[in-house]
Order: sequence, then C-alpha cells, then structure tokens
Amino acid sequence: MVQRTVLPTSPVGVEYSLTPLGRSLRDPFLHLHGWTVDHSDEITKYQQEYDERWPRNASATGRAESVPERRAAPFRAFPGPRGCLMMGC
Repeated sequence: MVQRTVLPTSPVGVEYSLTPLGRSLRDPFLHLHGWTVDHSDEITKYQQEYDERWPRNASATGRAESVPERRAAPFRAFPGPRGCLMMGC
C-alpha cells in the first residue's frame, strides 16, 4: 500500500508514496474521517464516561486513585506532500 524508495543521496534519503491499492483507500478513509469529525462530541462523551468507570490506574481492590484529566486531541486534516490533504496525493 505504501512504496518506499531509497534515494541515492548523502545522507541517504527516503521517499514514500502510495501504491494504487493505497490510493484506493482514499475515499473510504475520508468518509470515516468525516464521520469521526461529525460525531467527535459524542465520541468524547462516551470516552469520558468509560474513563470514569474504568480508570487507567485503578488498584487491585478496584478503587481508583486520582486520574489526570484526559484532553481529547482535536480532529484535523493535515496537509501532505504537495499540499494534498490526507491520502489525496
């Protein structure tokens, strides 16, 4: 899905590109990303509810110690090579 090309430079360079199979994932991935962005508030809510029920550092007795608040990372599309977004190159 990803082609890796070693460039004959000093220091050695590496270039990555998508194969046709990798590019075929572009539309499904963009739909999944869009769905995630559209539902990010609900996803975050359920994630917080889960974390409250199942803290990461619960002791063997089942009692939770204080858990630092998790901050959800914002959902963003990052530009790739040549200014393309996501896998659209």
